[in-house]
Amino acid sequence: MAQISKELLESEWETYNGLRYFLKTKKLLFGQEMNSKYRFLDKNLENMTDRSAYDLIKEKYTIEIDDITQR
Repeated sequence: MAQISKELLESEWETYNGLRYFLKTKKLLFGQEMNSKYRFLDKNLENMTDRSAYDLIKEKYTIEIDDITQR
């Protein structure tokens, strides 16, 4: 299962929102973009609202940086 750090997720969320809502350059929903970018392979992300997808990724697919370095 693919995982990303919480810090990376926060960075992706802020970047996505800036590009989508302020610059209006994003066409994909957050879940669609993250699913294709990080290969979560979770079909549920495809149809969720941006915030719901963010919350699901945060709950299921994030890992602490300390846990990554100890592997």
